[in-house]
Amino acid sequence: MNYRVMILECANASGSHRLKLTLVGKSKKLRCFKNINKTDLPVKYKHQESSWMNFSLFSGWLFHDWFIPEVKKNLKKLKLKKANLLMDNPPAHPDVEELKAENITCIFMPPNTTDFLQPIDQDVIVSMKRRYRKKLLSKLLLKGISMRRRLHVLLFNFEKH
Repeated sequence: MNYRVMILECANASGSHRLKLTLVGKSKKLRCFKNINKTDLPVKYKHQESSWMNFSLFSGWLFHDWFIPEVKKNLKKLKLKKANLLMDNPPAHPDVEELKAENITCIFMPPNTTDFLQPIDQDVIVSMKRRYRKKLLSKLLLKGISMRRRLHVLLFNFEKH
């Protein structure tokens, strides 16, 4: 079974304010969340047919659901007036003119910017993947899962990255 998910990460430059991860998957209702209150999850879950970010999903996440309210709360708490959102430049993101909010400015990195220059690629993603794999391994070793199944899951998660 091949199931792709996308994870949306967002943090301030110092890492002191991190938004809850947003997980994007294909299914509207995941069976694994069947009896779980979604507000108790450590991630926000959104669905999109291809599991890729698209314009409406990004706009909804940015303005209505998550980014703007969270950043405004943090600005108020820190007694700051303005914030910038620095983003890569994929086609799924709306035009900068459509991403206007009071005291929050969106800045796109130039197209084809190398990973070296993009802040989120400076060990943030690598660190998150490393922590995920470590927790996955710990859970697999603690659960009563057959050794064959453990190896299958581990190989699938490690060989691609």
